[in-house]
Amino acid sequence: MLANQCRIVIAARTQGADNLRRVRNVRRHAKQQFESLEKDGGISRDELERVEKDLQKATDRVIAEVDEMLAHKEQELLEV
Repeated sequence: MLANQCRIVIAARTQGADNLRRVRNVRRHAKQQFESLEKDGGISRDELERVEKDLQKATDRVIAEVDEMLAHKEQELLEV
């Protein structure tokens, strides 16, 4: 039973890492879009910096939520 639980925890960690990678990819794509918009004159440099800060804060918040959910799920899975 313990070996099976460990495999499930490893699968959960893998899924958590995949989700974190997806979040970072979304952040990178959004940042590239805003940088392109700034380059084309659609937004000012100040607006770009503000948006990048807000984007980073949102990314950090989502990453913390994923980490918290993963820790909770690991604890739940390892309870016997």
